[in-house]
Amino acid sequence: MAKVICELSGGADSVLATILAQERWKNNEIIGVFVNYSQVCFSSELQCATKIANKLGIKLKIIDLLNIWKGGMINGETKGDKNVYTPLRNVAILGAVMSYTESIGGSIIVTGSKGLCKLPEDEYSYYDSSLPFYKLMESVWYYTTENKRVVRICPILAEGRKDKMTKKEVYSKLLEYGIGFKDTWSCFKGEVSECGECHNCRNKIRIFKELKCDYI
Repeated sequence: MAKVICELSGGADSVLATILAQERWKNNEIIGVFVNYSQVCFSSELQCATKIANKLGIKLKIIDLLNIWKGGMINGETKGDKNVYTPLRNVAILGAVMSYTESIGGSIIVTGSKGLCKLPEDEYSYYDSSLPFYKLMESVWYYTTENKRVVRICPILAEGRKDKMTKKEVYSKLLEYGIGFKDTWSCFKGEVSECGECHNCRNKIRIFKELKCDYI
């Protein structure tokens, strides 16, 4: 039985990736991993991740990766949603998840990234959230371990696609699995409820209106 580790942040992409991983590797052990990296929305994300893990009947491991980044939106030092880039965020997060996975003898990591490549025209597109990045990190994982086991990093939402999965596709699929507006967290801000004003919130509300679903 393989151990499949799913990065489960509580956001829509990671939730859908975890659901699809559970379907693909249904006879194996699925473990969700939530990384606390001092993000301002830590509590809200964790609440959503915990609810999803309970709904799916999987374990949720919490990894603390604190006080790495200075400035920017991630730790609340910059207000608004214009400075959301966090240097090498996924390098650090994935590295921690790789270490945990290796320590328990896991062989597969599933991430919710949808990026096929870096898109210069998209300010929310990053090099460390793309297929080439994950293939590089897969090689790093294999190269740096002593046992030389076959390991895999699977951005399941991007695999086999010719174009990037849209957020509307993600929310549409989640609705098919009974995951609604309030079941995932998208907001940049660390409030009790999503602010409805930041880039992610506006996009989420727009999509749910288009899908004619509740968004309150």
